[in-house]
Amino acid sequence: MPPPERTTKEKLRHLLLKAFAQKYGLRKRRPDSPPRKVLLIRPDHVGDLLLATPSIRRLRRELGGDSNGVRLVGIVGPWGKAVWRNNEFLDDVITCRFPGFERTPKRNPIAPYVLLFRCASSLRKRDFDTAVVMRFDHWWGAWLAAESGIPHRIGFDVPDVAPFLTDPVPYTPGLHEAEQNWRLLQELLPADRKDGSRLADRLHFSPEPGSAARAEKLLQESGIEPSRDRFIVIHPGSGAQVKRWEPRKWAAVARVAYQRGYKVVLTGGPGEESLTAEIAADCDFPVADLAGRTSLDVLAEVLKRASLVMGPDSGILHLASSQGTPTLGLYGPADPKLFGPWPPGSGKVVMSHWDCAPCGRLDFPESELENHRCVRDIPLEEVIAEMKTLLE
Repeated sequence: MPPPERTTKEKLRHLLLKAFAQKYGLRKRRPDSPPRKVLLIRPDHVGDLLLATPSIRRLRRELGGDSNGVRLVGIVGPWGKAVWRNNEFLDDVITCRFPGFERTPKRNPIAPYVLLFRCASSLRKRDFDTAVVMRFDHWWGAWLAAESGIPHRIGFDVPDVAPFLTDPVPYTPGLHEAEQNWRLLQELLPADRKDGSRLADRLHFSPEPGSAARAEKLLQESGIEPSRDRFIVIHPGSGAQVKRWEPRKWAAVARVAYQRGYKVVLTGGPGEESLTAEIAADCDFPVADLAGRTSLDVLAEVLKRASLVMGPDSGILHLASSQGTPTLGLYGPADPKLFGPWPPGSGKVVMSHWDCAPCGRLDFPESELENHRCVRDIPLEEVIAEMKTLLE
């Protein structure tokens, strides 16, 4: 499929970015100068940050005894620090409030650029020699790396990002996001170590110490004994409302699981309490509603103890996968070939039957959601059938 025609606004932005990038030049890192201090730029939320962890682990393993003190430092939004904070394959994690990723109303249009130069001033003092822009279209992050004086800048060769890079990497549409990450990070390896092998590492998340005890206490207070009771988790929320399934359908799924001898736990982040409460109110059997009551670390420990985790496409399904728990995800606008369970086969997917799915668009305003029911129209019977298979 050819790329969509760029709008006049996008064309103008591209011309301006090319003009601003002229100031930084295109100095290449000398081949005999391996990286010493690497900044990994990933502005996203839970799911995308988790999908980056297999390549980070693989990179650290490939560097192995030849690392010679190479430091890997991640820079993420404050909303994502918990995902990478305890990653044993990173040396440090710092934060920046990346514009466009806060999931809040836009502020002053000048603010993102004021932030860019302020953040660049701080990064310049850290003396990074290499930066990797791990999101394919993140021109702001590429500009940040250039303004920070980082001499070696790796990212995907897409129009708005490439002008700020010293080493653009061809972007291959159709690859899973986890594999795209590895295609970038292996650029940090010597030429004789780039063997083109596929990525097979699983997602990685290490909860904070003490999280397991807190999770077990929370479950016990909710009537579930983790060492004895079998239970499933339903996480009905997601970062985009267009991904959500109907609450009454989740209640029907929960009822079937309960009838098969499984207790039911509902989870959700802050602000999703009303969603889980609506599901719980439609259940005529006990349900443990933990929405808004867990940190990411405690939630990971809850998911680890579950027999199955279900929900629409979201970072929480990837969190469950990182803990070795089977998942069942509902997909519509997002393509499971690109953002589905990792490694392939570690979770099941129920895909919308709409002809336009996956469209890749998640930003429909609330007033238009009724016209975009690709996930909400997924048949209840299909989800129940898949759940039964996974619980056999």
